[in-house]
Amino acid sequence: MCLAARHKIQRAIGIEYSSTRADVAKRNVARLRGRRADAKILCQAAEETDYTDVTALYFFNPFEPPLLDSVLNKIRSDRQGRATRMAFVMESVGHKEVFSRHEWLTCCERFEDGDKHIVAFYRTPK
Repeated sequence: MCLAARHKIQRAIGIEYSSTRADVAKRNVARLRGRRADAKILCQAAEETDYTDVTALYFFNPFEPPLLDSVLNKIRSDRQGRATRMAFVMESVGHKEVFSRHEWLTCCERFEDGDKHIVAFYRTPK
């Protein structure tokens, strides 16, 4: 979240379900130096978030596959066919299976990072 806010983008929004973690993230954003974009943290459920104006998403080990399925359905509904890009870090076999059922997303790259995490990049087809 903080890294994204250091780039020239319109805004970076972090979503955290845990109020304790959201408070930590808010403090980190408040202390962030070199910010070039508006940044804020929302404390709410990912499956209830409005993704209408989101164009790029970054998930770092966010939740289990059944919830991922709900979140992807919500994103698809909110985006209504508009271009969407997504990075998913720590993709498990279960996550990969969920993504495979969402044909509106295409995996354009998958690799193992230096910490042995599977990183996958998805996007809507052109």
